[in-house]
Amino acid sequence: MPPGNRARPKITLSSTTIISRTAEWLGRVQPAKPIYDPSESERVAPSVPRRATGRGGVLVRVLTSVGFWGGISVLVALMSLGLPWWGVTNVGPSWGPFFGPPSFQTSVSYFQDRLDAAFAANYSFMTGLILLTAASAAMGAMFRRSLVLATSLILSVITVLAFLWDVGSAVSNECNGFSSSGTCISGLFGQGFSGSDVITWGFQAGFYTFIGSAIILLGTLALQTSKPKERL
Repeated sequence: MPPGNRARPKITLSSTTIISRTAEWLGRVQPAKPIYDPSESERVAPSVPRRATGRGGVLVRVLTSVGFWGGISVLVALMSLGLPWWGVTNVGPSWGPFFGPPSFQTSVSYFQDRLDAAFAANYSFMTGLILLTAASAAMGAMFRRSLVLATSLILSVITVLAFLWDVGSAVSNECNGFSSSGTCISGLFGQGFSGSDVITWGFQAGFYTFIGSAIILLGTLALQTSKPKERL
């Protein structure tokens, strides 16, 4: 054969050879690493605020709970029912390094039976107001309703104003027709002499306890309104 017309050698590849070489080539190729895009992941799954765990987290959840503070307000309001709200106290003379008995010698007198009768006349009304206030506060805290809590707060203010009127009316009626020597007690609170003893009249622990429950209720309402609304 002439040199320019030489026959090309035939290359024969078996199927086994092709498969082995293909597998070897695929083994050399490394898969591309995925690119992390923080913005895309945030769009797909928005972050959810985590709740604190452990004893500290439980304490925080309790102290920021509407039900907890609403329950405290109810208990304090009910406690006031077992305490005196107003009264006349015979404290007797007292002295100390920097104080002594009052310099004035105003003699006062009062009739305990008249005061008892005046306060007894409105006892059921005042007790009903206190129980209604406590019940509405319990409902508002249990179901977390701002309107019910606000209604209970208004009832607390009405209860305080009603008691102020009750005390003023009782003292006024006690002084009506007063013919004894001296001066009858007047005003919501005061101090005077009865014989050789000092007597004071005014508000007592029950009244201030109920005011404390109203303050706690006000804080509970503020806590409820500051929280985002929850879907039922």
